Amino acid sequence: MTKVTTISGIIINWSLFQVALNMMVAPLVAFIADKAPKKYRGSISAFYGVGMNIGTPVGTMIASRYLTNINGGIYIFMIFEVIFTLAGLFLVGDGSNKGEKVKKLHGSELLEAFFFPIHGM
Repeated sequence: MTKVTTISGIIINWSLFQVALNMMVAPLVAFIADKAPKKYRGSISAFYGVGMNIGTPVGTMIASRYLTNINGGIYIFMIFEVIFTLAGLFLVGDGSNKGEKVKKLHGSELLEAFFFPIHGM
């Protein structure tokens, strides 16, 4: 898939990348919201947004250095991904929530859990 030469191939490749990216980012965003104190959620969300806006072009500039050696770039970024994922897992130290009390959601509460938050805390 690294040697795509057609427009349709580029669109399919980009779409697969976006699906994979969303599969990684969506749990991260939920994790950040769960770990952040309610008082600081807005600030932490803003830092996350700024980080994404800075990280995207900087990552693109770094990745562009590997245009002539695509496979090498993929392997290097895979190594970085493993290192940073493990570092994140060890630094966060998220414990089990097995013994925590959970509020049961019924009806509209259950549906609201799947919608974007539109009201303040």
